Amino acid sequence: MKVSNFLVLGIGAATSTAAFSDDSLFASLLKRQEPGSAAYNCHDNCALSQSKLPSPCTSSPFLANYANCLQCSGPDNHNIWRYYGRSLAGAGERCGLEVEPKSGVQGEVGAAVKGEGGSVSASASASVMVATGTGTGTGTQMQTLVPGLDSMSMSTSMSMTQTAVQTGMGNATASVIAVSWFLIVHCS
Repeated sequence: MKVSNFLVLGIGAATSTAAFSDDSLFASLLKRQEPGSAAYNCHDNCALSQSKLPSPCTSSPFLANYANCLQCSGPDNHNIWRYYGRSLAGAGERCGLEVEPKSGVQGEVGAAVKGEGGSVSASASASVMVATGTGTGTGTQMQTLVPGLDSMSMSTSMSMTQTAVQTGMGNATASVIAVSWFLIVHCS
């Protein structure tokens, strides 16, 4: 009986500890989502999507944002290098750049420089486009696009499945479902 009480007590303590750390993580993530705030700008400058360009070392937006990220992401500032460092340090190393954030309290950075492969901030977990129609040219189309994600960057970061079923009457129905996994992989 006493063993089961201690077991239940131990599980309860572990669960409450896990819930507390999840809550504090959630609160820190919410704080960074206020556009224009210092935390938001710092996250936006840590340009993961720009670091994955074919040649980030020659990208002016990546170089500017990477330098800003090193300035604001250290432990004495917003302490977010722990989230971005593993991915960004590889790109920085390939470009011959510093791979550790600046130490000591640094000044705040401004908004990130937008450009090729600019960072995308969205609350959606995926972008879905569904189109259906018949062979006569009539049909319906429904689109849900993530704000800030233009069609060019969307077309390079999605997997597409297309199926078409043709009936004996000559009508064809095509369904195109495109899901942008970019947001799931890079914004999670």
